[in-house]
Amino acid sequence: MLNYYHISNIINDKDCSYVDQINLHDYEFIVGPHFIDCHWYAVIIDIPNRQFHLLDPYGIKDELLEYHFNQWVQFYNRRIDKRVDKWYKMKINHPIQADNYNCAIFVMNFIYFYVNTRRIDFDASNMMNWRTLVADAIKNYSS
Repeated sequence: MLNYYHISNIINDKDCSYVDQINLHDYEFIVGPHFIDCHWYAVIIDIPNRQFHLLDPYGIKDELLEYHFNQWVQFYNRRIDKRVDKWYKMKINHPIQADNYNCAIFVMNFIYFYVNTRRIDFDASNMMNWRTLVADAIKNYSS
C-alpha cells in the first residue's frame, strides 16, 4: 500500500523517487488513498491484470477516471521495469456514499474488499459499524 503522498505524486507527475525504486511487478496490487477537493478516493492498480481503478464513494466521473488513468500510464511508461504495453481503466460497481463524512471509511473498504475478493461488496447502510471495526483494528494494532 502506498500512502497519500506517493499516490498523489504519481497522479500529479511529481517526484516519485521512492516508488521508482520499487519493482512494481513484485506486487499483485498497488493501492492507496487519493485526496481531491476535500474528498477521498481509492486508487487500486491490479498489476497482473493490468487494470487501473479509481473509486469514488459518490460514483466515478468518466473525465476524472480518464485523467488519473492517463497519469498512471505516463508514470508506468517511464519505468525501467515496464513489462506491458497496454493498461485498462476499469469501473467497478460498489456501494455509494449517502452522507458527506464517511468517504475515508468507504475507501478503506474498497481497498480491503477488492484486494481480498476482487469485488467490492459490503453493507453501506450502517457506517457506524464500519467505523467501529476500523477503530478496533487501530486499537488492537497499537497494543
